Amino acid sequence: GSLVNFDNGIDKEQLDWVSKKAKKSKANYKFVLSHGPAFSIEGWPVGSSIRQVWDIMVQHDFDEFYCAHEHIFSRWDITKKIYPAAKKVIPQLIVGSAGSPLDDISLVKVPFRQAHIYRGYTFTVVDIYPHKMVQKSYGVVQNENTYSTHLIDHVTIRK
Repeated sequence: GSLVNFDNGIDKEQLDWVSKKAKKSKANYKFVLSHGPAFSIEGWPVGSSIRQVWDIMVQHDFDEFYCAHEHIFSRWDITKKIYPAAKKVIPQLIVGSAGSPLDDISLVKVPFRQAHIYRGYTFTVVDIYPHKMVQKSYGVVQNENTYSTHLIDHVTIRK
């Protein structure tokens, strides 16, 4: 089968809207939330429009890209080595487990440590302060009749 719409279905009108909003934004911290990743950790093809969104993020000093689609956790710093057009390192967080069946760890095609891979159910909390952003991601474990959480990733961005 083909991967229809893995490019998130972003058309010119939507790209223009993102570009206009990004250009006008005076926010200290800026994020994009998308269904699918701009850089697949499982090696799936990614279309050009989501990379155009990435380029807009770089041009307008965005801080993070949050996405799903791949049912696994990852925080991967996208550098020039990964994306030669990158003029700034921006982390991509895949937080797509959300109760869906988890992807098999063998599908991951990128270095586990570099991409902070975690296979399990997760959630991420982002707290914004005047001069820093604190992002904590937690793994969720089902015990007999309860759930517990544990910190799997922690990032602070200061401005």
